[in-house]
Amino acid sequence: MKSSDETGHQDDDKLLWTWCFDTPDYSLFRIDASRGSGVLGTILGRDFSGIICADYWGAYRKYSRLFDVRVQYCMAHLIREIRFLAEHSVKKLCRWGNHLLEWLKKLFKTLNCHDKLTAKAFRRSI
Repeated sequence: MKSSDETGHQDDDKLLWTWCFDTPDYSLFRIDASRGSGVLGTILGRDFSGIICADYWGAYRKYSRLFDVRVQYCMAHLIREIRFLAEHSVKKLCRWGNHLLEWLKKLFKTLNCHDKLTAKAFRRSI
């Protein structure tokens, strides 16, 4: 699976969720009253063998835990959470968040120049 996401909207003063399951070949939409992991179980089933690319919403974590499904969490969401730590009022968290951000910058720099590195140099940099 390429990605999965959900967004809320009102319909006659009732909160509903539009789920999108995106693959290279097609996209599937489902409107549901729930934003919970049960929707994932209904759509993907208990035997889903792909990889879900998603944010950190608890429904994805619960579904992956219950049915041993692999999840690739969104890097943009991870960076947003680390930036939150880097701006925290607790100095220790702030330092740790900034350290993680610096590490991520180095990681992306390495990933972006991998074609200029030998395989050994790339592994060492990673």
